[in-house]
Amino acid sequence: MSERLRRLWNSSERRGVLRAAGLLGVVLALGTLLVGVEWLRLARRVQALDSEQAALAAAEVEAETRRVLVDELAAREARVRTLRARGFTTEADRVAWVESVTGAVEALRPLRYKVEAGAEVTLTLPPSVQAWYDERGLAPPRLVSNEMRLELEGLHEDEVGALVQRAREAGGGVVRVERCRMERRVGGEALVSSCLLRRFALLAPRPTEATT
Repeated sequence: MSERLRRLWNSSERRGVLRAAGLLGVVLALGTLLVGVEWLRLARRVQALDSEQAALAAAEVEAETRRVLVDELAAREARVRTLRARGFTTEADRVAWVESVTGAVEALRPLRYKVEAGAEVTLTLPPSVQAWYDERGLAPPRLVSNEMRLELEGLHEDEVGALVQRAREAGGGVVRVERCRMERRVGGEALVSSCLLRRFALLAPRPTEATT
C-alpha cells in the first residue's frame, strides 16, 4: 500500500515539476516576446527620429538656398535699378545719337561744325558678370563703346556746355566726356571748341548668341 502511495506521490511531483517548467518556459517566452516588441518600438522611434532629423536638415538646406537666392536676386535688382538710372539699359542707337546731336548743333547756327561718331567696339564684361551668365547657361548682354568727336566754331561757352549735355542725354547709354577744349585762334574772334565723348551701352545678345 505504501509503495503504491509513493508511486502516486512521485507521479504527482513529476507532473508538478513539469507544469512548473512549462509555466517557466511560457513566462520566458512571453518575456522574450515583450522585449522583442519593445525593442522593435524603440527601433521604430529611432528610425522616425532619424527621418525627422533628416527632414529638418533638408528643410534647413532648402531655406538657406532660398535665402541665398533671394539675397542674390535682391542684389541684382539693385544693380539693374542702378544701371537703369544711369541709362545703361536704354537701347543704344548710334545713328539716332548722331542725328540728335547734329540737329541740336544746327539749331545753334555755328559758323562751322563737324559731328563724327566712331563704330561700336565690343568690350569684355567684368569676369564676375560673365561668370554669372555662364553658370546659368544664359547669353550675356553686349557691352559696347564708341566715340563722338565734336568740332564747333562760333558758339559761346554756355552753348557748347548745353550741346555736350544734350549729347550725353541722347546717347542711349552712359556718355563720358573724355576732353573738351575751347580756344580762340590767332587773328580770329570766334571761339573754337573740340570735344571727345565716349559712350558705353549694354545691348541685347545677337540672335546667333541667344540660347535656345
